[in-house]
Formats: sequence, structure tokens, C-alpha cells
Amino acid sequence: MEGMTQIEQGETVDSILFDEKKSVLEEGIKHSWVLGTGRSVILKVRFFNPGDTGPNFIKDRVLLQGQWGEITEEQLDSFIFEIMVNGTTEIKPWIRSFGSSCEVLEPIYFRNEMIAEWKELEMYYEPVRENI
Repeated sequence: MEGMTQIEQGETVDSILFDEKKSVLEEGIKHSWVLGTGRSVILKVRFFNPGDTGPNFIKDRVLLQGQWGEITEEQLDSFIFEIMVNGTTEIKPWIRSFGSSCEVLEPIYFRNEMIAEWKELEMYYEPVRENI
């Protein structure tokens, strides 16, 4: 609703028409991380377990926040999570927030996009002194 201006109340809409429009909207955003309406894509991401230091906070967070995605494969040191989303723009900050605890596997164009972002960030944080 943010950014909407000059909204006026109009005539009451027939409930059948409203339900039809609502169904179309719900179908269009059912795989939206927030509200994206891009092309549907299945993301495949490997998350690395934190080790034997206690609870697996990475897995717990993925299961809590991963909405309708699912873990499709598990190893001792990692697990693979798959989720269908409408575009990658809105889920990107969530994936990025895991830092080195995750790796985008598919789609390859999204993997390459994330690699390019991390390389750019690395340039900002290179040492400024030569003796470090």
C-alpha cells in the first residue's frame, strides 16, 4: 500500500467479480517471496551446517523463513533447499544474509549474478594498507 495516493471510494463491486479478481491475484503471487510478480523460477541453494557447535541455526532459520520451499537432499555438512519464486529480486537479500553459509546452485544465471555481487563487495573491503 505504500506510495498509493488519491484513493477514492467508489461503487460496491459485485462479490462474484471480486472473488474472480482475488483468485487471479492469489494465483499470480502464490510463489512471491514478498510481492514479486516476475517469471516463476525454481531456486536450488546449498546451505552449509554450522558444525557440531550445538543447534543447527542455519537449518532452523531456513525451515522457519523458507515459507513453501523444501529440503530435497541432506549430507552431514550441508543440505539442499529448493523453492519456487516469482523472480529472484526479492529473495536475493535473504539468500545474501547467509553469507558464506550458502551457495546458489541453480539457476546458473542467478548463481553468476550472486558471484558478481560478492566480487564487487570484496573490492570494497580489500585492505587499504599494503602491509596487512
